[in-house]
Amino acid sequence: MTKLHTLLATCALTIGLGSAFAAAADFPKINSPVLLTSVGQSPDCNTVKVLAQKAKLADVNFKPMATDADIGDAKTIVVTVGVSHKGFGVAGVNLETESARSKALIDAAKAKHVPIVLVHIGGMEGREAMSQKMLDVVAPSGDAYIVYAQGNGDGYFNKVAGEKPLILADKPMDLIKIFAEHSK
Repeated sequence: MTKLHTLLATCALTIGLGSAFAAAADFPKINSPVLLTSVGQSPDCNTVKVLAQKAKLADVNFKPMATDADIGDAKTIVVTVGVSHKGFGVAGVNLETESARSKALIDAAKAKHVPIVLVHIGGMEGREAMSQKMLDVVAPSGDAYIVYAQGNGDGYFNKVAGEKPLILADKPMDLIKIFAEHSK
């Protein structure tokens, strides 16, 4: 029975990953100017900023607490998701206020037809209860997804992305190549 379970799990993983990699071919261009923000105030946003710089992503406006007023002339919004209790404290926010800010930002982006690229590089440990609540607020509104594969162990991002483009990165450093390949 163990061999059968292993075979079935391998097939399911292959099918799931195959659809994720196929969707990567349809991944939209990350057009500049880019608004880079955080939902949850984790340090992942700073990491993504550094990786975007290494990829030479042009004209990135780094605003961890971006509001709808910060969208301006942005052509792409890159949103990192992950809750940091320390980040919440420093920013003076809580789950309720961060959810409200995020919803307002997403609503404004949708009204202006600015695509949202959701980035999650935290792995499964970055999907603790509060981070998952923030993901549930913003992930369905993403237009494309870049996810550290270890953070998709339960297939959450495959489900949320549905037919939308999803790139599963083997390691967070892969974002350098992903950003470079998908930017103008």
